[in-house]
Amino acid sequence: MHGWGLAIDLCSKETGDSEVFSWLWANAPSYGWQNPSWAQLGGSKYEPWHWEFVSGVAEKGEWQG
Repeated sequence: MHGWGLAIDLCSKETGDSEVFSWLWANAPSYGWQNPSWAQLGGSKYEPWHWEFVSGVAEKGEWQG
């Protein structure tokens, strides 16, 4: 998804700062971005820095929300 511009990996400045990370969780979905369930704690591959543009990933049939 990265090559399509539908996924981004944030740096530790964003994921390591609880205020910034809390803002992301609260606001990113309003702009169409989410950390997919597989990348969340307890998912198949923990990557809190990985966020995907949901509608674009879903259009490609790859959203695993």
